Amino acid sequence: MPSVAVGRARLVEREELLRLLTCLYEAADPTEAYAKLRGAGGRRVRRQIRTLSLQDNHADLDAPPTGLSLCRGELKLQFQSLEQLAEILVYLATILRDDVAAFASRYEPVVDLEESAAEAALAKEMDYYRSFLK
Repeated sequence: MPSVAVGRARLVEREELLRLLTCLYEAADPTEAYAKLRGAGGRRVRRQIRTLSLQDNHADLDAPPTGLSLCRGELKLQFQSLEQLAEILVYLATILRDDVAAFASRYEPVVDLEESAAEAALAKEMDYYRSFLK
């Protein structure tokens, strides 16, 4: 059965696993059916998943990878391949691991507590007046 190694485990496509289990379930002798399937081989997995290690990666907050746009409270990803997406995600994970304070000060939305409290009070007051209009 085609599979991909992910760490110490093996990853199998759902359709392949369902095909195997259905074949074994319907067989009169599951042991013999399994032996035939193992001897027949199967189709190869198109692309193998690579394991990512963040231990040796270093990222510069001032030099994001191509395809990543950041502004306060917003993140936008554009990628042409899975490798480019993985590069962007590894960059973000590395930045958050190494320099989360600088990332937060630069990109986390600023919430004005006084303004939020005023909006909450106004909303409560509006609900109070709406209750009379019902």
